[in-house]
Amino acid sequence: ARWSDAWLFGVSVVGLVVGAVLIRRSRNRRVVEDGDSPVVSPEAAMDALRDSLRDLETRLPRLCESERGLQRVTEEIGVLQSTHIDAILQSRDRIVAVGGLAGFAAFMSAFSVMERQINRAWSAAADEEPGEACDSIRRALLLSEDARKLLPTAR
Repeated sequence: ARWSDAWLFGVSVVGLVVGAVLIRRSRNRRVVEDGDSPVVSPEAAMDALRDSLRDLETRLPRLCESERGLQRVTEEIGVLQSTHIDAILQSRDRIVAVGGLAGFAAFMSAFSVMERQINRAWSAAADEEPGEACDSIRRALLLSEDARKLLPTAR
């Protein structure tokens, strides 16, 4: 009642909120459709990671028998980390745009648990602990299924 221009302030606040929503929608649409999207989609990177883990898991009995096999495990995990995992992490803007912050958080929670198992497998193989390396790869493969289900996808 004491401020005669309160209606003008209210209209300004509404205008700012509407503008922010429009800018966010436009950015999200652009990220999903083209501009900021990575060369490899997060879906393709996650599928490739899962397939690579599955392939590695089928060869584990032979690889975990020798020091050279464990060295090969560390090399292959290094490739996974620098390609597929890195591609997924570089796609965070797209994942947020598609699934929102809640979808991103749910996916990253599952993804980080899986990534920890991959890192643990690498460390165990480097330390020549075949049992732990093989178990960690198997756990990572199971966790990759969960992470893939939680990855927000464009509709």
